[in-house]
Amino acid sequence: MKAEDGERPRIVESAFLNHQLRAAFLTGEERQGSGAPDVWWFRPDGRKMTQADWSRGDAFALGAFLNGAEIPTLAPDGEPVADDFDHLHHTLFAHDSSWLDGGGSKSFWRPLAYQGYYGLLHGVIVAHPAWITALHLALYAVCVWLLYDIARRHLPGPAAAVVASFPLLLESSRALVLVPVHFVDLGLIVFSVVAWRLAEAGHCYTYGLAGAGPRLPLLLSAAAARGLPIERVARVAAENPARAFGHYPAKGALAPGSDADIVIFDPDGEAVLPGDGFGDGTGDSVYAGLATRGRIRAVLLRGQLIVSDGVLTDDRRPGRYLPAAGGAA
Repeated sequence: MKAEDGERPRIVESAFLNHQLRAAFLTGEERQGSGAPDVWWFRPDGRKMTQADWSRGDAFALGAFLNGAEIPTLAPDGEPVADDFDHLHHTLFAHDSSWLDGGGSKSFWRPLAYQGYYGLLHGVIVAHPAWITALHLALYAVCVWLLYDIARRHLPGPAAAVVASFPLLLESSRALVLVPVHFVDLGLIVFSVVAWRLAEAGHCYTYGLAGAGPRLPLLLSAAAARGLPIERVARVAAENPARAFGHYPAKGALAPGSDADIVIFDPDGEAVLPGDGFGDGTGDSVYAGLATRGRIRAVLLRGQLIVSDGVLTDDRRPGRYLPAAGGAA
């Protein structure tokens, strides 16, 4: 920090003297067993300040090391106050550190990305902080360039440059670049932009949810594994939904006058679910490659064969939307 208008750094100490925590914190002593005092004051040359340095007339700048592990006051929830020094201290000196210890915080879990960043670069953070600044600047530059590359596909060059400058206009930009702890926030911006750029280039990832296609094979397989009667499964999968929507017995029954929508199931067969969800349009299925008990041999739609031995034989779509009948649940 730097004094203004010729004021000496003692005004900073005076402000701390009036703070409600001054009696218990910023004493220059170690009281909580952290291995370091709660505060160290430094001269511009990096040496610790002496009492005489506070009275020097040519001293207009100072540095401070604040040790959060020495804060005696508890947070509103009763937990110890934790700051980023706790994590750095833990990473540097803890001999039993692991990915499952929350990063050494006493009050909240550190994100794994945060732990990995500190675990990999803690030595650089302490010995070469300028390198961290250079790393963050490089990540910021990548982010801006990728944004420009995305925007210029849709906008004129000058407009794309304005869009790409958005990260530079953030109020927190200086902190994102200079403070190691803000790697997580900076990483969120950078990796979001990278994902956006990959999507623009056509490297899209499907969302991997299963639609209607795999549901019946999964239900039939689970029922077979548990020994449930096939009649009960038919009621659950066909009759009950038809009744709920008011379409029974046109749907959900094998009876004269019904629509003859029939699934022929072989309980002794085996099948492996495909990755396309049986063409239901939902993208990659989360059940791709799953082995199921039983096999759907054929499907008839209103008496017409459309699936034979698991292969779609008629790709026409003669189905129509049927709204729920009046009074149906």
